[in-house]
Amino acid sequence: MKIELKVISNIYSDPDKNGNRKIIKKNVISRINIHNRASIVYHEEVLNRKGNIIKKECFIRMEGETFRVKHSYEELDSLLGNSNKHVGFSK
Repeated sequence: MKIELKVISNIYSDPDKNGNRKIIKKNVISRINIHNRASIVYHEEVLNRKGNIIKKECFIRMEGETFRVKHSYEELDSLLGNSNKHVGFSK
C-alpha cells in the first residue's frame, strides 16, 4: 500500500568559507511517497520547547533517516495499521 506524507524541512544556503550554513527558509512542506509501510521503523510525537506535544506533527524513522512529518501521531498509527496493536502506557 502506497502512503503519501507531508514532510517538514528547512532549506539551507551553501557553506561559506568557514563551513557554516544558514537557514534560508524554515518549515518548507514537501511530499514523500512510501511504497512499503514496513520501511517505517517507528514514529514518535514532537515536543516543543516547553515539553508540550505538537498535535499535528510527528517524527518517522525510515532506513536510517528521520523525517518530521505534518501528520498527527494518531493519523500515522491508523495509516500504518497499528491502532489495534497498542503496547505501552494507556491514556
